Amino acid sequence: MIFTKLTSAMVFVFVFGKLAAGAPAVSDPSEPVAAPSCVIGAAAATGTEGSWQINFASVTPVPATQTSYGVDKTWSSQHAMMTMNIGLTHGGDMDLYGAFKCQFHCQLRDGCLSYFGRYVDVNSSTERFECVGFNAIMNPSVFVPDPINIPVGGFDQLCTGAD
Repeated sequence: MIFTKLTSAMVFVFVFGKLAAGAPAVSDPSEPVAAPSCVIGAAAATGTEGSWQINFASVTPVPATQTSYGVDKTWSSQHAMMTMNIGLTHGGDMDLYGAFKCQFHCQLRDGCLSYFGRYVDVNSSTERFECVGFNAIMNPSVFVPDPINIPVGGFDQLCTGAD
């Protein structure tokens, strides 16, 4: 292919690797893409006034029928920024309360974008609700089988009009 006409902007980009004023934008595949800080979706639990509302979006495992899952340990170790334990046991109606409390603590931490709640040490004297907050948006690919603990679920921060 022979170019018969080169503009000064093309020469500048070719020689100096920078865009000149008026030059067409060229995406650089080596530039990192910013990770999302929120998701578009619906709140996990809207409830009535005074009830426990979850204003984060649910992250659904794949397949959606999976009931024994947790967060991949490698991903968790890279993104975990807080852990909280509440003296709750499974089998009651406290899942929503635990998720609500976890949301509250995540929102207090600058940079907390998602969280995962589960019951650990199930059927023992130390059973409790554990919550881990993360500095990254969670997607279903981070879920792995976990036959030991009981998941309440993963939740991602919702985008607002300001995001």
